[in-house]
Amino acid sequence: VMEKVKSDATKAAAAVTEIASALSEQSSASTQIAQNVERIAQMSEENNAAVGAMAESAQRLDGLAEQLKQLVGRFRLAAGAVPAAGD
Repeated sequence: VMEKVKSDATKAAAAVTEIASALSEQSSASTQIAQNVERIAQMSEENNAAVGAMAESAQRLDGLAEQLKQLVGRFRLAAGAVPAAGD
């Protein structure tokens, strides 16, 4: 009877050790996942900022293009001159 109790206690201790090891691995994996999620969130914020900056630059470029179009529109072609393609 004592041998059975001792054997069962050894098995239970081994199971507890295995569970503790699995919990440790799971905790480590959870920490890595949390760090990766934080990195993704940070990259997303950086991307949003970059997209905003690009949109602002595109608006400025559009404004400059419009100004250039108005300035160039002041020029007149001499009689008989051939306009550039697209005019």
